[in-house]
Amino acid sequence: MISNNVDIIMVDPITPDGSGIALTNAVEAGIPVIIYDGYWTDGEEKAVTTVTWDQKATGTLVGEYFVNYVKENNGGKCRVVELTNAVSTHCQERFVGLHEVIDAANADGCEIEILNKYDSQGNRETAYNAISAIVEPYDYIISDVDNGAMGAVAALQAVGNTDVKVFSMGAYGAEPFGKLHDNDVNYQACLNVDAWVLAQFIYEGAISYFEGKDVPTKTNIDLFVVDGTNVEKFWSFD
Repeated sequence: MISNNVDIIMVDPITPDGSGIALTNAVEAGIPVIIYDGYWTDGEEKAVTTVTWDQKATGTLVGEYFVNYVKENNGGKCRVVELTNAVSTHCQERFVGLHEVIDAANADGCEIEILNKYDSQGNRETAYNAISAIVEPYDYIISDVDNGAMGAVAALQAVGNTDVKVFSMGAYGAEPFGKLHDNDVNYQACLNVDAWVLAQFIYEGAISYFEGKDVPTKTNIDLFVVDGTNVEKFWSFD
């Protein structure tokens, strides 16, 4: 892209530092960079703007919803399987927020046990295989992204398991919202990451930059937990 002298680069870094050298080279070549979804360590100094969401707050919001659900449905006691993505720094940050909420709930009398963690790499097939291989009894699955959650749902439904509920810490679109709207027996709730809102801020930032206007260093989009009771606020089912 640098050799082609593109006008702008918009990129979602997998890790804050993994693309650092290439992005710095682009900036030094006079190519503006917009970061979205993830983070770049030098982004505040070198990028035009970063459009993302608060990763730790993602886990906090899902954790609060989850703990309340467990209190209402399991008397505050359950066993949890986590689907993670070891190479994604921002996915790991979600679990920091989640675990803080769970730890606080346990200190207050709940008994929420993290049975195991599986690195599904954001891949449905990997998540499917991981869940299919579990032999210990458990009650819930929490996935950092929706591909993992959907793989888990498929694995549960392949064996007729209608008891285990799945929570996703990042989802958007017809598939997850459709499952919530149709009261899927396994898919319980997700954190809404609105791709349209992300895109709006990304392109508004680019337009403002080329028009010589001020662009905020970082924009965090609003976050909402979505389940069957409020999904129609976030998706049209006409």
